[in-house]
Amino acid sequence: MKNLEEYINEEVGLEVINEEGEKIGPSYITKIVEVLDADNIGIVAPAFDKYTIPLPVDTKVKIIFKTAHERVNFIIGAIVSKSKSENEILHQVRINSPKPNEIINTSSVRIDCNFKAEYSPIDSADEKEFKPAKVESISAKGLSLSVNEEIEPDKSVEVYIWISSKKIISGVCKVTQKSETANPKGFKYKLALEFAEICESDRDAIIKYIFKKQKEQIRASNT
Repeated sequence: MKNLEEYINEEVGLEVINEEGEKIGPSYITKIVEVLDADNIGIVAPAFDKYTIPLPVDTKVKIIFKTAHERVNFIIGAIVSKSKSENEILHQVRINSPKPNEIINTSSVRIDCNFKAEYSPIDSADEKEFKPAKVESISAKGLSLSVNEEIEPDKSVEVYIWISSKKIISGVCKVTQKSETANPKGFKYKLALEFAEICESDRDAIIKYIFKKQKEQIRASNT
């Protein structure tokens, strides 16, 4: 991941977000023009569909950086001032979390959870049957799944996950590791899975969940 200064004058993504970190409205394009200090950067007013959209002061934003793999690196901040240059409208953004030298890579963050799930081995000769399971931890790249069936590494499974009471996500995963659990009353096996197929909206739902839980942990540590 490059330092923030190395993104100066490169196009980056921008989203307006609410207090929970959820996206509001379309995705924009902006450009970092200056790193003022450890807490503030300067950007040009974001653009959408060839139109420049100046944002009000106090608007919360997520600035997203393109990487060689996935667009999951970002910083969170708020617009604190606006000004005009000869050709552009400029915004000053105060960074809330993380600081410019601590850009979050959500794809590499794995967080503990306790999600209801159902799975079915894809290459099974039997008729497809979804069986109960539990997700123990999750990231944008994969998950840890507790099951009662022994499934060997390199096999593929289809998984449905109840990430909330109103949201079910799904994907096709490859088994990378298998181990027996020590709990005789619970599931017998724990599988490490990597997503082989998952739609962008479902991956975004995982990233939003991780971001929400990180905010809760930060708030709890400050109380």
